[in-house]
Amino acid sequence: MNLLLVLLAVILRLAGSDYEDIVLMWTVLMAWAYALMYGRCIKPLGHYLLSLKQVLEGDIPKFCFIFLHTVIGFSIVFYLIFQEASPSTPIKFSGFWQTMLTLFRMSLGLTDIEISEMRQTKASGWVAVYIILFLIMSYLLLINFLIATMQHRHDNLMQRTDLIWRLLVTSSIIFIERRLWRILPSKRMRIGRRGEELGLRPGSRYLCISQQCGQQPHVQLQ
Repeated sequence: MNLLLVLLAVILRLAGSDYEDIVLMWTVLMAWAYALMYGRCIKPLGHYLLSLKQVLEGDIPKFCFIFLHTVIGFSIVFYLIFQEASPSTPIKFSGFWQTMLTLFRMSLGLTDIEISEMRQTKASGWVAVYIILFLIMSYLLLINFLIATMQHRHDNLMQRTDLIWRLLVTSSIIFIERRLWRILPSKRMRIGRRGEELGLRPGSRYLCISQQCGQQPHVQLQ
């Protein structure tokens, strides 16, 4: 994928397009994420990177869906209320997307609504109620629930740190070997033992990732 983005950036450069910088930014971002994968082989970082991967794939999409649903609902309410503000609509609520950005910043504690802005509306009391409800939903409940979920997932992984690290090293070896086996001078250089030698599935290779391998001739990762 990174190679395709680099080729696309070269084409855009030759064509004199202004979108070249955007493609290069995505290329650097994806290359950074791709490079993190090789950090799994470092034992102190392996389970942290796995926790990050599972959170990004599992918890974050669910949280974003619920959080976005909450922000959109309250944005409609605040947008309609401040459209009737007198003498003029505050810049923070001048448009629907601007209202969404304001509520998002408010949920992170980066901005707030001034009392003078609330008094410009016909229902200043209800505005205060809606602000309290939004902060309870977004900050006290959703964000803290996400933090608790990530902490729970991380604690579960920490209980199996050694085994998880061995699995990550094994997956990294297999990932690299799948891309290099065509240029290897001999198939004997491939890591692992053949399934025929172990009485397992023919045509496959096996690695030992547990601490106690018995007498089987698997490759044990230390």
